[in-house]
Amino acid sequence: EMEEIQLTQNRIRFINARAFRYLSSFRGRLLLNDNQIESIHSDALFGLNTLANLSLANNFIRSLSSVHFRSLE
Repeated sequence: EMEEIQLTQNRIRFINARAFRYLSSFRGRLLLNDNQIESIHSDALFGLNTLANLSLANNFIRSLSSVHFRSLE
């Protein structure tokens, strides 16, 4: 079974640069859905090279681009 970090329904509004820097070897799911996320720094996902799944559903994100996901490739 895949490991999971569930941060759903926590009223998170912003994700700062390198917010997940200590999860560089995490290979599971990161669930950030059902928060109040409006903004994600372009380097917020830096270091999540082995992440298998990311959920950002049901938030208030204004814009995302490929730059946000460059470290996941």
